[in-house]
Amino acid sequence: MEDRSRSPHWPAFKFDLKTMALIRRRQANPELGEFRIRAALEQLGIYLPALTCGRILARRRDLGHRD
Repeated sequence: MEDRSRSPHWPAFKFDLKTMALIRRRQANPELGEFRIRAALEQLGIYLPALTCGRILARRRDLGHRD
């Protein structure tokens, strides 16, 4: 048998459930995209890349949530 890597196959999340809840509350406003949500989070002292915010928004859309 070949040796297999013991490292995680998925990257660790850079956010917690509190941050995800904040993004979901702001997602109710359809004018806010990932860049504006990132700016709103920065005002609260939470620093996330816009791409990460976009992934959280997309995950909620993929689940079929309609606000």
